[in-house]
Amino acid sequence: MITVEYLIIVESEDAFCKSSESLTHLLLSNDDIKINDTIIIYKENNYNFTLEQGTTNSSHNYFHLSLSCEENDSDLDIFESLLKIIRTLLYKANNKQPQILWDDISLYYANQAYPLIHDIENTMRKLITKFMLIKIGLGWATETVPKEVIDSIKSKSKVSSENYLYEVDFIQLSNFLFKEYTTANTKSIFKKIKSLNNNTEINLNEIKSLIPKSNWERYFDPIINCEPDFFSKKWKELYDLRIKVAHNKFITKNDYLEIELLIGEVKPILTSAIDNFENINVPEEDKDQIAENVASNVNNLYSLFLESWNNLHQLLFQLSFISIDTEDEFEQEKIIKSAPNIRNLLNRLTKNQSLISARTRKDILELLTFRNMLVNHSDVMFQEDSVQKKIEEAMLLSSQIQNIIDVEEKESNKTS
Repeated sequence: MITVEYLIIVESEDAFCKSSESLTHLLLSNDDIKINDTIIIYKENNYNFTLEQGTTNSSHNYFHLSLSCEENDSDLDIFESLLKIIRTLLYKANNKQPQILWDDISLYYANQAYPLIHDIENTMRKLITKFMLIKIGLGWATETVPKEVIDSIKSKSKVSSENYLYEVDFIQLSNFLFKEYTTANTKSIFKKIKSLNNNTEINLNEIKSLIPKSNWERYFDPIINCEPDFFSKKWKELYDLRIKVAHNKFITKNDYLEIELLIGEVKPILTSAIDNFENINVPEEDKDQIAENVASNVNNLYSLFLESWNNLHQLLFQLSFISIDTEDEFEQEKIIKSAPNIRNLLNRLTKNQSLISARTRKDILELLTFRNMLVNHSDVMFQEDSVQKKIEEAMLLSSQIQNIIDVEEKESNKTS
């Protein structure tokens, strides 16, 4: 049985519908409506009908109107048409829309929509999970980190039978495909450009690597004929409708039809990407950056930690760069090439130049271990307080490195 219930509040001094009889007469003013006791007849269809009258605590009159039809009614559109007429009559007479107390029509379409949304969401997760586990190798690093280390910081409330992509929100899934990022060490290339003289040739490929691209552009566009803007726009529209279903908002037939249409547009694209999966090629040097990009979308704390970590990494590179002879192009090139390898930077700063202490080096390497676990352990969700603590550690270390940079730059200005 599909039931819809309305509540109509009437001002006590208002002449509008002071009795159930007068409200019934209002409904009968439409020639297509007939009422026979507990049955309302519309276009030869019979629906259950009840009308209750009462008084609120503030002495206002109210009417509780209930209408229902069989759930297997093949023509729900006619029932909805009747409801629209009733709402229109009530609004014209009372200048107020009736309050909806119950709406099984919304539930009906939400129940129809949920399996479709569930299917498309998990089709997207299937594509991303397969890509990350097979093409990137997300989760393989578990073999190299002691179990007790992971257990000490992972969330006790999360079961590690799934990877963290299943913790990612629906809209964040599209960020994996369409959020633009660069795999280049931006500051290292800028530093290199700044140090060039007029006779030095610029490596165009390095410059091109600064242009942000999405994973779709890098790896899926070559095998799938679909514009990124088209897919991301449709996914956003689908997300807005999914929110209505998930949060028990009123779902109309038009909402349901729109969900059907959008899924009909995006699912073939995802299916095609899955079917052509073996044709995707990911360069080895891109894998770590992709894994980090995915991890940053898991939740806000992950993103904040990775932002703090990358800032620390950039500061270490900056310190390495300013600590060498600016005329020594060979050394400059050497540091630029070693920039992605933080261990090389730390070895240089600790052993060769003694700019940071062995303790600081140890602290940074411990932070690096946490970063690698967070990025590469898809089957672990870390405790919030563990991540927050690591964010604070990264910020403190960054402050220490920045202080050293300030001293080095001050000394350099004196000598020049």
